[in-house]
Amino acid sequence: MNKEKRFSIQDFVSYLPEHQYFCMINGQKWTAGGLNACFPIVCNDVGPMIKATIWLDQHQRVETLEQLDLVLGRRRVGRAYVKIPPVNIFKKPRVTLNPFANAGEPFKPWLPKETV
Repeated sequence: MNKEKRFSIQDFVSYLPEHQYFCMINGQKWTAGGLNACFPIVCNDVGPMIKATIWLDQHQRVETLEQLDLVLGRRRVGRAYVKIPPVNIFKKPRVTLNPFANAGEPFKPWLPKETV
């Protein structure tokens, strides 16, 4: 059986200077119309649903060709490309703002640590 891989919106990146969209899995360029047709609306973190291209422009964007090449796993050498391991520059840092989140207590940064 030949199982076809289904793409998700996280598999794409927006190249803002030219408003182009690239698939990070195979490096293919997609049009805004094609992306919005495959992913009509995307759940926003807060607020209403938005178009896929708007979500990519806000959350998964690159602003230089060097960043685009890193994400797509290629390096430009002269006029050719050399394949390199792709770099995920979109990973969010794992930062916990509330160190007492698991203790079930509210976070009160204005109080000394002994009284919390």
